[in-house]
Amino acid sequence: MKKYFKKLTAILVVLVMLLASVPASAQTTSTAQKRSVYSQVNVQKGYILGSYNLNKTSVKITQSRKLGTVKSTKRSDGYTWYYFYPAKAGNTTITVVAKDKLSGSKAETTKYPFTILKYQNPVSSVKIRNTNISGNKLNKTDRLYLSYSKYSRQNNTLKITAKKGWALRSLVAFDKSGNQLNIEEIKKFKAFGGKGNYILKAEFFNEKRQTSEFIEIVFK
Repeated sequence: MKKYFKKLTAILVVLVMLLASVPASAQTTSTAQKRSVYSQVNVQKGYILGSYNLNKTSVKITQSRKLGTVKSTKRSDGYTWYYFYPAKAGNTTITVVAKDKLSGSKAETTKYPFTILKYQNPVSSVKIRNTNISGNKLNKTDRLYLSYSKYSRQNNTLKITAKKGWALRSLVAFDKSGNQLNIEEIKKFKAFGGKGNYILKAEFFNEKRQTSEFIEIVFK
């Protein structure tokens, strides 16, 4: 019996030593589904990387290849939201390492793989009242500038035609601070708020790539 207890004690000691050797700060890693997104020329489109309370959590963010910019916005609830803004074509993985400052618990690592596609013009034409605007004006830029004075005098009918393979998904009006100005779908508009302060932002969906491209019409 004594031999049995000695053997059991030895096993327990080994188990305790093995458990003690596991570092408390060991990381857990997860990988998000890979996303294909289009790079932007001027229009800013951010992709969410997560939100954290920085009073309680330390956050470190890195890119395997620097093909864009990571920006953060602190909201009224105390949480800071992180976004990735793609700028160049290629493949990159954004790695977010978050660790609780107070408990010293495990660091949580999340990897966000991106395939960034070169900007493509999704617009065939834009028609405002009786004025036709060629979509070719958006071949090298995702932002179109039109006259504020001309389009702030009355309600204007608007028709945007997408190129083959693209579909216009949404059309939203913003001011330059990013505040949304419309609730219902825009079929007519009247620019207001001053030059440069009325912006139409359109989202086009590419059916083959299953991802979106964005363009803006700014009235200056």
